[in-house]
Amino acid sequence: MAGDNFQDNVKLDSLTRLVNEGPAVVIGTDPGAKSVILKNDLGEMHVVGNPTTNRTVVLPDSDGTLIFSGQAVQGLGVSTGGNTAGSTGTTIGTIVFAGMGGVTLSQSTAAGSLATITISANPGANVNAIGVSTGGNTAGTTGTTIGTVVLVGIGNVTLSQSTAAGSNATITISGGDATLKSYSYPDQPAGSFGSSNGGLSLMPVQIPVNVNATKVVFLGHLTAATNSTGSVIFSLGVYTLSGSTASLASSTVRQFSWTTGTTNSTATTALGGQSGTRYRSFDLGGTWAFTPGNYLFAFYGRTSNAGSWTFWGMDQTLSIAGGGEANDTQFFYPGFSTSSFTTAMPASINVTDTNYVRTGISAFRQIGYWLIGP
Repeated sequence: MAGDNFQDNVKLDSLTRLVNEGPAVVIGTDPGAKSVILKNDLGEMHVVGNPTTNRTVVLPDSDGTLIFSGQAVQGLGVSTGGNTAGSTGTTIGTIVFAGMGGVTLSQSTAAGSLATITISANPGANVNAIGVSTGGNTAGTTGTTIGTVVLVGIGNVTLSQSTAAGSNATITISGGDATLKSYSYPDQPAGSFGSSNGGLSLMPVQIPVNVNATKVVFLGHLTAATNSTGSVIFSLGVYTLSGSTASLASSTVRQFSWTTGTTNSTATTALGGQSGTRYRSFDLGGTWAFTPGNYLFAFYGRTSNAGSWTFWGMDQTLSIAGGGEANDTQFFYPGFSTSSFTTAMPASINVTDTNYVRTGISAFRQIGYWLIGP
């Protein structure tokens, strides 16, 4: 039976260990390693550790339960590595977890002071919502979303991406020039003129944008005697310019024919279906792709049998008397070629060709073109 004095409660056991059979004992005041044996009539408990101030050990009660109160964890804290903030290092005492950013903490408790802490992360919580507005040129589902966003370039917009370490990516958005599917030169026909049968007219044209054309249309008027037959062959050519040489890039030919028929006939093979003022079109058999730049347009027409033509285009009321400068022949001015010619366009035209005439009224008799895309 334990006595009231401390010395009466302390004795050596068979293993020469100092045993206290009385009240609780606190050994030392420093955090050095200590070994304490607690014992009562129900059994004994060995405690080995680093007791600190305010650590209390309560011996088992009559039900044989041993209760410890104090710091169960030696040290817990925040490292200096990784994504950390605030004071780093470890501490002993009550530890409270807090969820920040995309991290959510939840806890469930049970009897016996048991607790389960769940840590969950939202991968999109640190990404601002992104999406498509209802304004501007938009399509598809509008609104914002959080998560993986993939950009797609369509039309004249091209996207390119370069990646680097750390999941970093640089996305470049570039927009090409708009490609028109309709372009006319001149913008509006400024006058009309009769055809020069068998003449090859040449007209410099500047196209400021990309144009894709599958058809060329011009305005022409046919007058012929009733019940007559006839035909006309038109040739079109486009030349690119490099220095003093114009090189043929594309060309096309079409023949319009009519047979005996009344003037009110709507059949395209009859005079009534071809006479009068109409749009005359050429299917190009593919796409003529123009990029911004200077070109030389060429037009040739030859009729057979009865029939006369009138075209609309640039103003033809003036007659060019001659060059005011000695070097006028060094430029591709509006003009025509007096070279012998068939329906095939010449492969090249030199600006100094003496048959390239820039004077007279025919020099400005140029039809107007309407380029139409697919």
